[in-house]
Amino acid sequence: MNAHLRTVVVVSVIPLLVGVCTATAGDLNPPPGPLTPTMKTLLEVEPRIAINEQNTPGDSDAVFAITEPGSYYLTGALIGVEGKNGIRLSSGNVCIDLDGYEVVGPGSGDGIVSPYGDVKENVTIRNGIVRGWTNGIRLDHTSSVHLRDVAVSENALNGIYTGGPGIVEGCLARNNGRGISGYGTVTVRNCVATENQLQGIEVAFSCVVEGCIAFDNPGSGIVVSDNGNVVRGCFCRTNAVGLECVGTRTRIEENHVVDNAVGIRVAGSRNLVISNSAALNSTQDYDIGVGNAYGPIVNVAGVGDISGVAGANHPWANVSH
Repeated sequence: MNAHLRTVVVVSVIPLLVGVCTATAGDLNPPPGPLTPTMKTLLEVEPRIAINEQNTPGDSDAVFAITEPGSYYLTGALIGVEGKNGIRLSSGNVCIDLDGYEVVGPGSGDGIVSPYGDVKENVTIRNGIVRGWTNGIRLDHTSSVHLRDVAVSENALNGIYTGGPGIVEGCLARNNGRGISGYGTVTVRNCVATENQLQGIEVAFSCVVEGCIAFDNPGSGIVVSDNGNVVRGCFCRTNAVGLECVGTRTRIEENHVVDNAVGIRVAGSRNLVISNSAALNSTQDYDIGVGNAYGPIVNVAGVGDISGVAGANHPWANVSH
């Protein structure tokens, strides 16, 4: 009886094992037609070009050089070399994603630079940190520029310097010579410039500065020159001059200047100054030269309801409070 039981057990186990093996086996006969790959290529996984010695080799002038149009990205921090720029752009139609990494300088050269020569068009740089160079980002021979979400700090001359047309938005410039500089149809939007040694934001000729914050700059927080600019909706605090205009035909509106030596200073002529507010500027709130147009300047400090104050209800009134 015991032998019979042992035989039953062996017979019942063998089909079970065979069934398991059969279930895990694949079809040994491939489908008809040519064999094709089932994996994605590297370009399909990451359809951009890594900035490295193989793809963007440098030379005696730069650690890396971009010479062809394309979409490029950093794969790690770029550490500068004495006597070289970080990334040199010798081509237009380029997007550089810093991918959250630093471009760290040795104190010389420029972090990202477009060299003199033919103007490069359509350049985007975004999402990273550039610090410790002569200029952090210098694109003075580039047009159709878009700089976004970049922090620049500890650069000796300019954190960002760009020609236009272009857009600089969502950037932070701290402890540079100048924070952000632009010339010729550049829009600087929603940026912060602080603790720079000279000006926080400086633009010239048909530029727009809007929604920006400039504070703790020993020079002017925001300065515009040449002609035809707009400064709108900005906040300037604890600068030598909060907002300064030294050109012509500039519109200055709806800005707030607090705790500067001078709040808003306007030289030149034929500028328009309306709907601004100023408080606690140690020398004066408004210093507007002759030959400019401005809304009434009204002191409403401590008066409570300002509806009865002469001039306060004027739609273009500039107030001190």
